[in-house]
Amino acid sequence: MKILGKKITNKNFCYKQIIRENNVAIYEQSLIDSEIKNTNKRYEVIIIKSHEGYEINGNKIPPSEMYPSANHWGTLGWTCMTMEDAQKRFKKVKNSELKKQTPPKK
Repeated sequence: MKILGKKITNKNFCYKQIIRENNVAIYEQSLIDSEIKNTNKRYEVIIIKSHEGYEINGNKIPPSEMYPSANHWGTLGWTCMTMEDAQKRFKKVKNSELKKQTPPKK
C-alpha cells in the first residue's frame, strides 16, 4: 500500500506533515509561491483513509492512503488557523478514532 507522503503539493499549496498517530495527522499548509516565508500558514487535521485499489478506463490504481477530498471536509478534515487549535482538534479526533477502534466492553 502506498503511504500518504510527508510532503504533498496540490494546486497552489504545499502540505508538510507535522505529526501522525495511526490514521490521524496534522499537515501544515502554505502557499507554494509565497514570497514571504512563514506567512499564510494554516494547519489541517485529517483522518487518513485508504482504498484497496481500483481501475479507471483500463488504468489500474494501486492500493493507497488518501488525503480527504473537499467533499469530506468537516467530517474527515478540518482547517485550523493556529498550531494550538490544530493540536486541540488533533487530540479530539484521535480520541474519537480510538473509541471507534476499541471493542465495546461486555
